[in-house]
Amino acid sequence: MNNKEILKERWDKIDNELNKYSKVFNYDVKTRIKRLIKAFNITSDSLYSYMKKADLTMFKSELQDVEAKGYLEYKINQMLKRTKIKYYEALQLLIEIAYHNTFKKNKEFEDELFTATAIITSEIVQRESYKVRKPLFRRFHLIPFPNYLLPHIMSLPLYLGYNWEEYKENMIQYNANKMYRNIVVDIQQGRLDTETGVNTGIDTSLDRYDRTFEIERKRYITALDNQVASVSNQVALWGMEKQGIKEVIFVAVMDERTTNICKSMNGQVFKINELNVYQRYARNDDEELTTYRTDGLKIGENQPALHYNCRSVLYPHR
Repeated sequence: MNNKEILKERWDKIDNELNKYSKVFNYDVKTRIKRLIKAFNITSDSLYSYMKKADLTMFKSELQDVEAKGYLEYKINQMLKRTKIKYYEALQLLIEIAYHNTFKKNKEFEDELFTATAIITSEIVQRESYKVRKPLFRRFHLIPFPNYLLPHIMSLPLYLGYNWEEYKENMIQYNANKMYRNIVVDIQQGRLDTETGVNTGIDTSLDRYDRTFEIERKRYITALDNQVASVSNQVALWGMEKQGIKEVIFVAVMDERTTNICKSMNGQVFKINELNVYQRYARNDDEELTTYRTDGLKIGENQPALHYNCRSVLYPHR
């Protein structure tokens, strides 16, 4: 099989699963922010004032209904302990919660996507491995992928050094902080107020950020695509080892979009459980190759993904 055939066999079914998920993914951040902001009468005059008692009670009730972990959970707990909270503080946390709840609502579909990716990859790669080894007197036996391994695979760091949940957390905080700054400017300039009352202009105000919300959605789907590729490559390695493969070959998509990093890796053979010494470009704009010494395979060094939007895969060699 040539590179094109290998990559087509590996990615076609997985891409179909990703496309199905993209259609059901409901990025309803704008709707959630509207609902939260309409509940509080925030104006340029009250933005930096302490919340009224009724608003404070309602705000804390909203916080108690949030299921969160990590830093967001810590911030919510700290806020619940306070007896005085300013409107801008509440607004900032509510916007972050709107983003958090959007991703939490879609996590079930996300988990189904990763599970489907693992099952599809496992079967394809084990069949590939059987064809490469061609063992005498033994029929092909598919070893089912154990679901208990998936959380471990998901916890592995990506090429930048953080795992999927950490990446999502950073993305939520970045998007929420950016949207908070935009809405604060709108409040200060009176864009949320109309003749019918305070904060009734939130609909038209947030409509101005439709393009921003769409960019955020597309950025998430692209990041998800990268994570799916990472899961697939990790499961592929598991499947190859189960079928007795000792060495893998790096297969890159060779077209006008291929980075110099992957071009320099294409066709190189690596041992799964032994030291590998090889050369590749460390960065895409490097002019000289760098020598690497990697024990086995390591994501970001000789195991895809090597960079953002990396389309390369590992294929059984022998």
